[in-house]
Amino acid sequence: MKLGGIDRRLEALEERAKPRIIATLADFVIWCAEDEPDEDVELSPQMQEFVDEALKHIEEDSSVSGF
Repeated sequence: MKLGGIDRRLEALEERAKPRIIATLADFVIWCAEDEPDEDVELSPQMQEFVDEALKHIEEDSSVSGF
């Protein structure tokens, strides 16, 4: 069975697809650990809320400790 045509069609579909959506902490950690993280990603609303909340706590902690 020849798969060359299918591979080309799949590549074309992937190129037109929306950016990858990061929806779990595991996906986020894997994305951060990539050698060159793809900048064309979106965070799910829940993941965005988690990141915003974490950044808020980091900023609060750094202002209290004086760093």
